[in-house]
Amino acid sequence: MHTAFAADAASLPRLCFLGYRHLREFSAPVLDEYRDRADIELLDATVDGAVALARERIQRGGVEAFVSGGANGGMLRQQLRAPVATVQLDGIDVLQALIAARQHSTRVGVIVYGQTLPELDAIKGLLKIELQQHAYRTPAEAQRGVDVLHAGGFQVVVGTSLAVEMAEAAGLTGVMAYSLDSIRRGFDEAIELVRAARQQAGRPLHRRQPAPACARHHFEDLEGQSPDFLRAVDTARRFARTDLTILVTGESGTGKELFAQAIHNASPRSAKPFVAINCAAFPESLLESELFGYEEGAFTGARRGGKRGLFEAAHGGTVFLDEIGDMPLSLQTRLLRVLQEREVQRIGSASPTPVDLRVIAATHQPLAEMVAQGRFRQDLFFRINTLRLGLPSLRARAADVIPMAERRVRQCLARLQVRAAPGELLAAIHPLLQGHGWPGNVRELENICERLAVFMAQFSKPSAIDWSGLPHECPELFEVAPATAGPAMVADRAERARRTLEQHFGNHQAAALALGVSRSTLWRWLRSTA
Repeated sequence: MHTAFAADAASLPRLCFLGYRHLREFSAPVLDEYRDRADIELLDATVDGAVALARERIQRGGVEAFVSGGANGGMLRQQLRAPVATVQLDGIDVLQALIAARQHSTRVGVIVYGQTLPELDAIKGLLKIELQQHAYRTPAEAQRGVDVLHAGGFQVVVGTSLAVEMAEAAGLTGVMAYSLDSIRRGFDEAIELVRAARQQAGRPLHRRQPAPACARHHFEDLEGQSPDFLRAVDTARRFARTDLTILVTGESGTGKELFAQAIHNASPRSAKPFVAINCAAFPESLLESELFGYEEGAFTGARRGGKRGLFEAAHGGTVFLDEIGDMPLSLQTRLLRVLQEREVQRIGSASPTPVDLRVIAATHQPLAEMVAQGRFRQDLFFRINTLRLGLPSLRARAADVIPMAERRVRQCLARLQVRAAPGELLAAIHPLLQGHGWPGNVRELENICERLAVFMAQFSKPSAIDWSGLPHECPELFEVAPATAGPAMVADRAERARRTLEQHFGNHQAAALALGVSRSTLWRWLRSTA
C-alpha cells in the first residue's frame, strides 16, 4: 500500500513512514496531526522488502528521512545512509499495553525488538499477571517467540507490529506495545533530522506556519485555593501589568516556570516569544553561546552564518532564566550588561545588538547568602530582584493536596483506560496524602499519583483494592507517620508491621524490605501503639 499525506508547502520535510499494517493503522490519529508539519508518504513493508523500498525512494529523490519501528527501523539504520528515526518503546507504553492485555488474560507474552525489558519483571506482581518475555533481531526469532508462547498456552501477545501480526496469524490476541506519544516522538525526531541535514547543506527548513517559542500556561491553569497560593497569584497578576524584571523564588517543583508563563501571557508582550532556559542544565561554554549567540568563525565548529542567541530570539517578548543561581560568575557579568543596556554582543562580534525584552529569573537557592559568600554578583542580584515573587511549598498548601491528587489520578486512570472515581478511591488514604511533607512539591505529587493510578488499576473494582500493598509502591508516604493519621490507620500499620516481622522471624531488615520502608520507619510503626 502507498499513501501520501501531502502538505501545501514544498519546503516541508519529506518523510516516509515505513512499516507493517498494524503500526500504520494505529498511527492514523498522529498522521492527521502532522499534515501541516511534514509531507508524509506511507508504505507497508516487511523486513525483507523494507530496505529495497527505501532505496528506491532515495533514488527517486522524494524522501529526506524515514520513520519506522522495531526490526524495520533497525534494518534501515544499518543499511541506509539516509536519516532514519525509530519509534521507540518506553516503560509507560508497555505498561499501558499490559493493562489492556490483562482484560483478555492473566497470562501475557511480550515480544519486543532488541532486548527484553527487565523492569517488567517488577511490574508483573503489581498487575497480578504471569509474564513471559522474548526479544528478537530477525523475523525468524520473532516467530520463534510466538511459537513458544502459543505452545505454552499464552493467548495474548503484547509487542511490536511484527509480533502482533505474527500472533494474530497464529490465532492469538495481539496488543500493540506502542503509544501515540511514541509515534509523535518518532516524527519529531525525523523532522529534526531533516532540519539538521538542511542546515548542514546550507538550506534552512522553513515552516508553513512558524512556531515561535511560546508560553502555554495562563493564570486560569494554576491549581490551588489555599490563602498563600492565592496571594502569590494575585501578586503575579499585578507584576504582569508591569515591564519590570521579576525574581521568582521557591523550592524545586513549586511551579516557577508555570507562573512565569502565566505572567507573560497576561502581559502586553503576550503575542511575542517566551524563551526559557535552565541555567543549570548547560556547561558554561554552551550556555554562553545559547544565551548570547555567536558569529560565523567565532570558534571551531561554529555554524556557517553564525547563530543568534536566546536573548535575540526573545526580542519583543520574555526571557525566563530558570535556576539563575547556578549561572557561572563570568556569565553573570555579561547578563548584567544585557539588563542594564538592553543589548547583546554575540561571541566573536565587535558590535552589540539592541534587544527589547523582559527578564523573569527564578531560583530555589538563597541568593542573598550566595552574595555574601562571593558566589553571586551583588549588582546582578539587585538588578534581578526588582520585583520579588515567592511561591509557597506544597506542604504549606495542605488544603490543595487532595483536589490536585484527584485530578492527576483521574488523568492517569484515563490514560490506562480505567473508569473510576478517584475521589472515592483516594478517600482511604487522605491522611497519608495530607500528612506527607512533599519535599519534591508538585513534581513529587505527580509522580506519586502516577504510581497510585497504576496500583489501583490492577483491581477490578474500588471495593477490591488491597491497600496493604501500597507501602511497596509508594514508600515515601509511609516514611514519616503523619500527624493527621487517624487511630485506625495507625493501628493497622502497627499490626501489619508486627505480622510482617513475625513472618521474617524477627529480622527487622527483612521485614522493612518486605514492607517497602526503612528500618527506622518500621520501628516507629511498631512503637506507635505501644
